[in-house]
Amino acid sequence: MSILVKQFVPTELLFPPAKRRETASAIPDGRAIKQTAPAEPEVRLWKVSTRAVSEDRGIIGFAVLVLLLAIAAAGLIYGFVELTHLLQTDAVGHVAAKAISLD
Repeated sequence: MSILVKQFVPTELLFPPAKRRETASAIPDGRAIKQTAPAEPEVRLWKVSTRAVSEDRGIIGFAVLVLLLAIAAAGLIYGFVELTHLLQTDAVGHVAAKAISLD
């Protein structure tokens, strides 16, 4: 059983032939490349691109961070309070004794 595949787009458009590159040794002497000393460097290469960062984003990010840290701290404190309560009422020991006695 054979399956025929019809292409919607010609292969030449999908995979264009590679352009031929010329190396420095392949260039005729009449078209030799002149080497010059580097002039002044481009500004964009040496300066880090700086964009205006609004101060509002920094404040909002800091507020979100503080909120998340407060939620995490509250959850940690709540967990320790529950653990302390369970240890004081010997609930953990009771469950362990019950598990051992079920052998």
